[in-house]
Amino acid sequence: MLHLQVNLAKVEAHQLSKPGYAEWKKHTAVSLDSLKLPSGFKGWTGRPGFKGYGIPNTARIHALLDVGFGKRLSTYKAAPGGGIEAMVKGYWADVSQSVGRFPFGGLGTFCRKSIKYSYELDCVLTGADALGALGFSHQDVRDARNKFSDADVRDLCGEAFSMPCIAMCMYLYYLNPHAPWWAPPEEQPSPHRIP
Repeated sequence: MLHLQVNLAKVEAHQLSKPGYAEWKKHTAVSLDSLKLPSGFKGWTGRPGFKGYGIPNTARIHALLDVGFGKRLSTYKAAPGGGIEAMVKGYWADVSQSVGRFPFGGLGTFCRKSIKYSYELDCVLTGADALGALGFSHQDVRDARNKFSDADVRDLCGEAFSMPCIAMCMYLYYLNPHAPWWAPPEEQPSPHRIP
């Protein structure tokens, strides 16, 4: 956040205070400035081959994708002859997040309402794809695709992420053979006795 505050001073104040100037535009301007890119940078969405399959076609999301690509340009150490395909391989953006949070990099954690965009594939990860990535069977993925909307399946993935944690806690609480509640009554700690 301090990074954004420092760079915000560099952006012209009168431009940021215009009526109707959305918060995401401020974050985009600050982010592009911090990456030393021009304000109208369209490095990703301005490419002739850009399709953006599955993303909402909004200026905010296009700006987020362009900032993400600019960030990749600034940090990627290119191998000779690698090209753009090598640069964006395994690079993701969560287009449901604000550009100010810099939601770029690896695939990351599935959360409810997340919309993960692959720069490599130029498309959004569908709910069915997310279920497959979490290890659900092909039959489960097919059933989910036939019964629920894609947004509902993505929500399910965000909630399914917590299941291994919950299962382990339940195991430790109820099935731990050394837990005091499994001891015979005379050996159980008394709530009135100080150990």
